[in-house]
Amino acid sequence: MATLTLAQRTGRPRRRGAVPAVEPGCLQSTSTAPPPVGNTGVEMTGVGLGWLQGTVKKADSKEIVALLAKAIGSEPEGRAGGTRWYTVSVTIGPNALAAWEPRNRPDVVETYFEIRQSALDELGGAASLGLAADLRSAGARMSRADGYYDDRSRHAEPGMVAEAFRRRDALTHIRRGRGISDLVPIGRDTGADRAPATTYLGSPKSAAMIRVYDKEAESGRSGAGVRWELQVRGGHAGRFVAGAVAAGDRLGSHVLACIRGLIDFRDRTGQERGDRAPLLDWWEAIVADAGRVPLSGPIRVDSLEKRGAWVERQVAPTLALLYFAFGADWLNHLLRSGEERLTEGERRLLTARSAAMNSSDPP
Repeated sequence: MATLTLAQRTGRPRRRGAVPAVEPGCLQSTSTAPPPVGNTGVEMTGVGLGWLQGTVKKADSKEIVALLAKAIGSEPEGRAGGTRWYTVSVTIGPNALAAWEPRNRPDVVETYFEIRQSALDELGGAASLGLAADLRSAGARMSRADGYYDDRSRHAEPGMVAEAFRRRDALTHIRRGRGISDLVPIGRDTGADRAPATTYLGSPKSAAMIRVYDKEAESGRSGAGVRWELQVRGGHAGRFVAGAVAAGDRLGSHVLACIRGLIDFRDRTGQERGDRAPLLDWWEAIVADAGRVPLSGPIRVDSLEKRGAWVERQVAPTLALLYFAFGADWLNHLLRSGEERLTEGERRLLTARSAAMNSSDPP
């Protein structure tokens, strides 16, 4: 099994006077073969966040702009006239925007941010997740977020996905799907038959939509494969980003699990209950061991304080019993073992707490 590493790469050159940026990272493997994500078996071929958009209330707009500028590596530049909904706005590089002072609520402290895919692609997977984590720590409420997974093995073309949806070989509440074939012919056979260049599942204005398209034809990059792109809005966006930050280098598994939560392709031939039908072969090959993550329900809030309260309430009596039975050496060994098993999301909780404590120290 290939070892996943956080390989560093630089983004575009900074302009003179730009805010210095922390070196961004991208999720890569030391192997030439596509590696699995964590232990799920899902290939880390092309995985990332494709859009981050939302608002931060009750926080100084200058702090939010500085956070974005540091992450992206460009200094903010004012935009004359603001935006349609905000009086003041700045661009941060060519693909990020921040705005504040709502036109219809001038007394409200609120900062709007919009980070498009080109900016996130330049950051790379690890740095994009770090930026999402920082925005959440600042109190961001996400209104839109995109995530994508590239199937470079081309287990299914967009036309196959559209046909499975039309046959109702899917477990889903999505009622609308369409394919567009005006751009390029899809698939290795470029003969007379044309399959959809892009398959859309869901509406662009709905809470969730899935796009499946030929990334190789769209980008001109050989081997780019077929992209599965998830676009979520409102509460779905908040839940997706919270899960993405917690997933860390298992982001590919999380994206596919969220897609499965919206639509799961199954062979329903002779099956009255879709949840008992087996996965279609090509879908099983794509998702591997990725589970199903529903995007409905409350956003899971994770914090050190919440975990500490749970340990005190549920674990403290048993921990005290084992300590008095086996001694301090046993407890120290338990703590060292637990440290080795910390996830990327849990390490970010420690980093955020350390930064907060340092910022509160007297000069």
